[in-house]
Amino acid sequence: MRKLGMGQSVVFVVPPEVRQKICMSRSELYSDKEVSTTDILQWSIFQTWAECSNSIRLWAAQGIRFQQQEALWQQAEQRAGERSRISVQDAASFLEEESQDLEARYRPRSNGRANLDEKFGHLALERRENELMLILDRCADFGITDLDDASLHEEQERELMIELQEERLVKAVEDVRAEIPDLHPAVITFVRTGRIAQDLCGFHPAFSTLKNTSLASLYDPDKWAAPRELLVTHDFARTVVPLHPGKGFKADQYQRPVQWVVTRYKAHGSLHSTLEHMVIFSPWEVGQLLADFAKVGCVNLHLYAPRISLSYKPLDSLRLYSVPRLPSSWVIPPKRTLQLNLFAGSLYMRDFDEYVALCEFLGLPSRVGGDDGHEAAGAPVMKRARPSRTRQPYAFIAKPLAFIKAMFMTIRRDGRDISLTDIGGILAGKILHRNDLDNRVITQGDDAGGYYYGGEETKWERH
Repeated sequence: MRKLGMGQSVVFVVPPEVRQKICMSRSELYSDKEVSTTDILQWSIFQTWAECSNSIRLWAAQGIRFQQQEALWQQAEQRAGERSRISVQDAASFLEEESQDLEARYRPRSNGRANLDEKFGHLALERRENELMLILDRCADFGITDLDDASLHEEQERELMIELQEERLVKAVEDVRAEIPDLHPAVITFVRTGRIAQDLCGFHPAFSTLKNTSLASLYDPDKWAAPRELLVTHDFARTVVPLHPGKGFKADQYQRPVQWVVTRYKAHGSLHSTLEHMVIFSPWEVGQLLADFAKVGCVNLHLYAPRISLSYKPLDSLRLYSVPRLPSSWVIPPKRTLQLNLFAGSLYMRDFDEYVALCEFLGLPSRVGGDDGHEAAGAPVMKRARPSRTRQPYAFIAKPLAFIKAMFMTIRRDGRDISLTDIGGILAGKILHRNDLDNRVITQGDDAGGYYYGGEETKWERH
């Protein structure tokens, strides 16, 4: 700026709202007249003057506070003498009132020096009369005579609110200790022989691992249908140990994600086989037993991840990565896939048939006016499961909708919204149609946009 006009120039970039304010300062609310450099400089000077006028009370309060605290400090040093520490009484004299009642804030007061004598007369400020009068004279230049009106307190509170918004709120870490990884002998036996004891020693039903979370109050995980169809190892179920277990500890934030699944097929002759066991392992166990998976071959290790976005291909076929390699005829029963996806927190259905199977598994209607014989999905129906010739019997005596919704929201999705997903719609009592699932063309992930079917926008479109 030192050589402005000598080969250098300045360009003012004025947004529309500032241009409107400049026009208002010229008493022209709407004007097509070009804004000149003089107008911009004049408006900047006016804004600076207005800011100084608004802040003069705060500046005066800070100056008076400095004079007050410096006088108190000098008195405290004189009383302390050669001691390096001041007394508690002297330290307490620096404290200010945290709040004021209505009378102290809004009652009428005198102006000028009388106001200072009223507020600070009990302090040793008589030697600082010159400094105080300079502050009063400066305030008088701005037309300020009352240094203790409501606007000053509002300005101070506004500054305090800004500080509070910028302050980081760190949640206290719960008093827990990480579990030491443990390779149970029954797990080693299962990997080497494919057998699991009848009492499930070393294993647990998958949904029973949620009993130490806040979900246990919504539904008893032990009532889960066919609990032996999906198991987890003892090490997978163990994550942390509360150091003070009597304080109502909930392990919602310490549940492992599902990553490794081990299956065991039982042969029936040379052509037929059935899935006997499906077990979820912890990553540490997989690392310890990886050589046994490849060498023995009694069980199969599979890599798995829940489908939390439409842009992800479904991995519930368990064929992405397997040790040892799978034959081309290897398939996983749909009912086992359904339970695995439900426990892992998968949010999207592969097709309409999977949606119907999930509704039947949970005892929910899958179509409007169908033959399900149940009320709306959100209704707390208490009926005994009844078998059908065409469908498998319902999995539950009572519908655990609140339990499943809380599991997705609290355990698997960490409080994020799932209302625009397939599972979110089902749990909200909405009926999906075949075109919603079979004919949709994935354009973007569910975190970025919507999806389409048949060239039309579905009711699940996300904006």
